[in-house]
Amino acid sequence: MAGGEGGEAFSASSSSSTASGTTTSGNSNNAGDTGSSSSTIPQLLPSDPNDVATTKLPSIKLGETIRFEQFGPIILNTDGTTRRIANWDSLSEHEQHVSWKRISKRNEVRRTALLVAQEEAEAAAVAAAAATDSTERSTTDTNNNEQTTTEASATEEL
Repeated sequence: MAGGEGGEAFSASSSSSTASGTTTSGNSNNAGDTGSSSSTIPQLLPSDPNDVATTKLPSIKLGETIRFEQFGPIILNTDGTTRRIANWDSLSEHEQHVSWKRISKRNEVRRTALLVAQEEAEAAAVAAAAATDSTERSTTDTNNNEQTTTEASATEEL
């Protein structure tokens, strides 16, 4: 094909008629052209301004903290898991105050016990690792001594 003959393969189409009588124009060499000019992007529905869950969300900025005191104290269980009081909203102010004080004291005792247990477990793990390491060293030393003895006896025989 000469330069003039192949040029028409890449020319843009000027217009085309459809059954409804409208005219469209497009470029025939667009690789991504699917022919649909009215693609829609799904949109999120607007939030309900009366929804309690979305209207009372606190805003927080970087570096700030949020306190959730309105949900009650976090109870530390003896196994280290946590939970909250399910009926905190139905308690009177006096009951909430007394509960908060008792739970705070109990949490501190449980927290201390959990920390001591964790330190003991870490110390036991370190001791076990040290015992394993010293066993490996003594095995290596024994193997080295046997190898040195074998080498010495082989040298004596020569």
